[in-house]
Amino acid sequence: LINLIGEGHSVYDWISYKEMDGFGNGSMSALFASGDTLIAAWAYTALYQGDYIPAGDGISISLDSGNTWDHVEVVTMFPERAEWKVPAEYFTTIYDIVLLDGTIWCSTTFGFMLKSEDMGLSWTNILPDLPDTTEISFQNPNHHGQCLDVYGDTLWVGTFQGMNLSVDRGETWTKF
Repeated sequence: LINLIGEGHSVYDWISYKEMDGFGNGSMSALFASGDTLIAAWAYTALYQGDYIPAGDGISISLDSGNTWDHVEVVTMFPERAEWKVPAEYFTTIYDIVLLDGTIWCSTTFGFMLKSEDMGLSWTNILPDLPDTTEISFQNPNHHGQCLDVYGDTLWVGTFQGMNLSVDRGETWTKF
């Protein structure tokens, strides 16, 4: 991520951020920007038992136009994944981020969608087929969230199986 701090005519007019500045591992998989708030998600490939697997490294949040960053790790977003036999980041890539009315919404592979109402301190995993299941299923293509849009109480989440619509902030869902 690069931030313009001058006119843009000189190399000294730009700031480049690195992992040590509160960023995650890998490349950016999603970015939200509005006013002074920036939220970036991270993705990379990890070597696990001789195979390269997709992995995510959570999000980084800046509330001051990118001057400082706080990193939120995957195990903060999905605490139950800390006990996995494979790396916790396995199939936990965030592909879209929306911040609306103080709530961060993220679409995620193998987890459908997350929300945080306290700027990343705690997270709630939202599944589209509640109350039928409370367990994330790797085999369920509708649990692989890709794109996300939020308008007031209305949420749209695209998955490997179609579009999901909620008009009550994720309490109930209709799949198309």
